[in-house]
Amino acid sequence: MILYKYRNWSDNYHKKILTKNEIFMASPGSFNDPFDCRIPENYHLLYTQEKIDQFMEYIESKHKDKLNKLTKSDIEKINTNFKKRFDNPEQVQLDHENHFFQQTDNCYGIFSLSKKWNSLLMWSHYGNNHKGFSVGFNEDRMRESKLFGAGFEVNYFKKFPLRNPLKRLTQLKLLFYNLDTNQLNGNMKRNLD
Repeated sequence: MILYKYRNWSDNYHKKILTKNEIFMASPGSFNDPFDCRIPENYHLLYTQEKIDQFMEYIESKHKDKLNKLTKSDIEKINTNFKKRFDNPEQVQLDHENHFFQQTDNCYGIFSLSKKWNSLLMWSHYGNNHKGFSVGFNEDRMRESKLFGAGFEVNYFKKFPLRNPLKRLTQLKLLFYNLDTNQLNGNMKRNLD
């Protein structure tokens, strides 16, 4: 299958895809859609003391080696401070999102492609208002090159998914979940069909 990248000929960096055989892997923070790669755990779902305690147990098990090196007094201080943080769930959520988004932006580069070369929406958004150019990439060759970590189709949903901190995902599953999920509004859906 051929997948397409829409570019702007008046942007010298975009020309490099043809003139220097270079591609740019964008940081998720640079995307025009603020929800792309932005599905953090929702700490508002830890709304009872029992759920907070379950989450603390998970954190303790994850960091058992580090905690074993501390004194009992130090561990109690950490637990007390951790519980106090949940007195302000908004701040817990904000701190987590800032950390999560910064890590995502600093660690991942995304090369977005389209199945369609003739999408009016893509030409207007990414092809310099229909004055740019499009380059086709052979999906099989890209996969065989092993230059890319992963590749998959984005799934669009009408409702923004909620990630429960008690249902932990492995790092790889988390990456895929954040990259292949996007919220969908009615106008975008009609343009993608």
